[in-house]
Amino acid sequence: MTVSELVQMHHLLFEKQSKEIYESLKINELCQTRYSRLSRGQRQRIDIYLAIAHKPNFIFLDEPSTGLDAQMYKELHALLLKMKNNGATILMATHTAAEIAICEKILWLDNGTVKEFSDCKNMISNVLGKYKLELVCHEIHFFDEVLALIRTETEIKVVDKHKDSLTG
Repeated sequence: MTVSELVQMHHLLFEKQSKEIYESLKINELCQTRYSRLSRGQRQRIDIYLAIAHKPNFIFLDEPSTGLDAQMYKELHALLLKMKNNGATILMATHTAAEIAICEKILWLDNGTVKEFSDCKNMISNVLGKYKLELVCHEIHFFDEVLALIRTETEIKVVDKHKDSLTG
């Protein structure tokens, strides 16, 4: 199917589409292209469009920014923020800070176990800190020097020392 045919099918299914979302994701420039010939980022734009063009009240997205270039990433972020502010509930699996910042509540899963459930501000300040650093050292003396340096920083929240890596 072409992108135009997908857009038409979406309209038949939902009977409404947002012109703003269509224009923000620049769907028009892809209309004559077959979906199977789109790049990963272009497919992602179409998939996002099909998921949100009818402005649902509940939106579920899995890694929505995967494959998007910087401009489309900004457009998506703005669209999701606007939809949230207009009352949509957004459930999202993500690893990106900008998408996490949209969220009111964050559920942090690690190997299927809930590590934390809180709002964004508390998650960052209480659990993650401002930054996360993962370092793999192949020489133990290097590892110990880095560990000593990191421990002198007053804003470090957590330091986990594993066999040959440091996470903090």
